[in-house]
Amino acid sequence: MLAYPNPGLNPIYNYSAVARYTGTRKSFFTEADPADKRPAWALRTVGSPGTPDSVFDFRKYGGRSDAYPLYLPDEMRLIMAEVYVRQGNFPAARTLINAVHTQTASSVDEPPAGMPAIPDDALDTEAELMAQILYERRYELYAQGVRWEDLRRLRPYTAKRPSIEFLPYAQSECDLNPANPCG
Repeated sequence: MLAYPNPGLNPIYNYSAVARYTGTRKSFFTEADPADKRPAWALRTVGSPGTPDSVFDFRKYGGRSDAYPLYLPDEMRLIMAEVYVRQGNFPAARTLINAVHTQTASSVDEPPAGMPAIPDDALDTEAELMAQILYERRYELYAQGVRWEDLRRLRPYTAKRPSIEFLPYAQSECDLNPANPCG
């Protein structure tokens, strides 16, 4: 964990609460599995998700001196699962993905998904496994700064694309310009 004692500022707090430079896209909630507990672990919402009156504030890492993790144990599981998929060891990859997917508690401060296990036949191809790894990484590693690289690296396994080829548009730009093709 990186600690930020006063007067140091947690960078997520600084960029989101102080500078209002970053925020969460509405799609983070609307595209999540309704049973997934990780979006509510990371953020709190005011209003209904996906409506113009919704506001998303950081629940985690959103305080001035909140500690920020260098890595999370589930990130290691998902990295290992990706390696197993690339090696063709689908059963080992499924086991690790389900370990992240079904986690209800943790000895460290990480988000528990708390969902039922995914059946083996729903994860029996490389494409299905990689798409599920991408989903798990999106919600497990929220605000860790890895989403853009995940989308670039796993691009063949998802229909999701960044809003533009180089960097995604800020949500504030999407809100101010409804003609912009934001997701």
